[in-house]
Amino acid sequence: STGSSGINAEYGDKFYRQFGSSLRIMKLPILPLLLPAIVLGCASRDNYFKFVDYYPGSQDTNIILSAPHDGWVKLESIPDRRQGCYDKVTSTCDWKHDCPGEHVSGKCNAVTNSDLHSSVMAKQMRKTISELTGKTPHLVVSRLHRSKLDPNRFIDDAAQYDSTAERAYNTFHGIIKRVHNILAARGPQFTLTSTDT
Repeated sequence: STGSSGINAEYGDKFYRQFGSSLRIMKLPILPLLLPAIVLGCASRDNYFKFVDYYPGSQDTNIILSAPHDGWVKLESIPDRRQGCYDKVTSTCDWKHDCPGEHVSGKCNAVTNSDLHSSVMAKQMRKTISELTGKTPHLVVSRLHRSKLDPNRFIDDAAQYDSTAERAYNTFHGIIKRVHNILAARGPQFTLTSTDT
């Protein structure tokens, strides 16, 4: 059978068996047709899904929640994000670690502190919406610490040209984009942030 995504469920099961070990799908009692729609074209043998948790929503929801700043994984192979070089002529930042420009106070700062329990708040918000409406929102959580990746920034600032961080960034946003593409109707996306720790 096929769902609104037009993706065959049998094909989706096969796809999940092939790539499922690298995809962190959390609490999956819902919507067997949803999984292939999210995974298709997004999972890879490089296991970048281990840096993202995806909690599928119910079929009739049009709400997406995300928590980009509460990750805890500090992969040593990814350099810490740091202040970029400021170009006074163009008023732009160069985020390469070997940038030749000047580090100017108050310019091109990279925020690297995690947000306090924002993913926990997102999960509670998801649960409350489900209880009140009977519709469970989708939730996407970044597992990389903010010192390694900030998915809530443009990619040059977010990943600072590290290839692993860039792939994790693209995975995070790729999941969100694919969820938007399968929603039955346009709906809101809420990004949960909180006090720095």
